[in-house]
Amino acid sequence: MFGFRKNPKRIRKPWGEITRSDWEMYPAWSDCLGEEGRKGQDESTHKPYLGEVPLRTPRFYGWVAADLEFANGSHWFGIYEVTEPIPGEFERPPKLCLLFDRPIQDSQTCPELSTYNQIAMRGEDRIHFGGLAYARYFPDTEAQSLIRFVYSLLQVERGKLFPIRVKSRVPIEGRPDEWEHPGWTRPDGTKVDLTSP
Repeated sequence: MFGFRKNPKRIRKPWGEITRSDWEMYPAWSDCLGEEGRKGQDESTHKPYLGEVPLRTPRFYGWVAADLEFANGSHWFGIYEVTEPIPGEFERPPKLCLLFDRPIQDSQTCPELSTYNQIAMRGEDRIHFGGLAYARYFPDTEAQSLIRFVYSLLQVERGKLFPIRVKSRVPIEGRPDEWEHPGWTRPDGTKVDLTSP
């Protein structure tokens, strides 16, 4: 088991309130399945994973902390989703999310960030990679605009972000500890360049 401090058995948090420090202390979080209807909880509620490692799917379904390295060599902290592949469907790269130790910007004064997070991920202390490219709901021109916004927010030049090397902080049975996220992808798994003007 993980060497958790204190007693995390009663910890329950809405997804958007799990901070970077929470992830540093508890590197795997899962949905609170079977706890629907409990006071103060809803479908967004998560809890630290306290079981044995390596993680096993489908027993574990949730998110895991990871160390990220952009194509330009810079290092970041993030999380990625662990799910069971769906038989007969293309296995897409896991959803990858970059976390910060404080809000990036106030979404009240940054409509682009607010729009991005409404589609990609809740919370202004994180950026979700791939969400826009899963964007059947976006015309390409709008997706291109928001992706350019992400590059400017991270101060990363086009071509210097992907592939992102991901090193998991928690071992997962049958999966490599390190892998690469190839870039913006559509729901069918095809890689697309949405960064062109």
